[in-house]
Parts: sequence; C-alpha cells; structure tokens
Amino acid sequence: MKIKISELEKLIKDALKNKYDEKETDLITDVVMFGELSGKTSHGIVRLITGNASVLA
Repeated sequence: MKIKISELEKLIKDALKNKYDEKETDLITDVVMFGELSGKTSHGIVRLITGNASVLA
C-alpha cells in the first residue's frame, strides 16, 4: 500500500494525540517517521502497535 508522507504523518499524530501532549506527539512522530523513511521498519509505524515496546500500549 502506498500513502503520501504527509498523510502518514497525520495518521501517526492522530493516533498519538490521545495519549500524549502536543510536544511529545511531535517528538514521537519525528522518530517514527525517521525510522519508517530510513527503511528501519522495526522503528517505524510498527512501533506504534506491537509488543511491550509500543508507544500506544
């Protein structure tokens, strides 16, 4: 599936804003986006939902 970078960033922020404040959301989004865009998918969007390393757990 292909998605625009801006759309992915918005989806990540929307998911995070329920648990984190704006500053934390921006920081976590930057880290997750860097992981995803650099090809380190274990540090990308997968980090939002998997295991006890999930930032949404």
